[in-house]
Amino acid sequence: KLFGDEWQFRLETNPLFATHVGDDRYNDQLPDVTPAAHERSAAVQRTLLARLLEIDAERLATDQRINYEIFKRILEVRIAEHKYQTHLMPINNRSGFHISFPELSKRVPLVTAKDYENYIARLGGFLEYARQHIELMRVGVERGMVLPSIVMTGAEEPLESNIVERPQDSLLYEPLTEFPETVDEADHKRLQVAAAMAIRDSVVPGYREFLA
Repeated sequence: KLFGDEWQFRLETNPLFATHVGDDRYNDQLPDVTPAAHERSAAVQRTLLARLLEIDAERLATDQRINYEIFKRILEVRIAEHKYQTHLMPINNRSGFHISFPELSKRVPLVTAKDYENYIARLGGFLEYARQHIELMRVGVERGMVLPSIVMTGAEEPLESNIVERPQDSLLYEPLTEFPETVDEADHKRLQVAAAMAIRDSVVPGYREFLA
């Protein structure tokens, strides 16, 4: 029950991870990365640890005792990471949401028209996703939780490459240039228009605001 509760919480709060492990309930959503969301997550981790510690590990079978110790270690690390505010430094010049997002089409199913609609919904949510990262990192600036400048050298380059004049030039538009046979041809134009609008109105502005 404890493991199941933690797993469900992880799926709900990280829709991209849920998609990755084959749970399609959140395929149109992006994670909430606001400071408030991180506080809620830390509170849940503390509650899970408290529940775990109520269990008498000495009474567990050997395999479950191993699970107990591993799970305890995982929770303690997550709690410590939040305590030391590592979440306020979510990117560097080689990794982060700004680098992984353009590869979204490689990480989600794109077989049916519904899959494409979910993909486009996530494109449409990017502006808010970028703003949440801005909010998070501004808290980091206020608290002095920032990376050394040398680590951020060149960080603007992947941002600039995603600020395109034509949505069709975006890497995120590539899946719309050729559809699988499982998507009805009658849906092609509709999906292309919707994707172009999402890139124009959400993805590009999101990258532009984050760059600024």
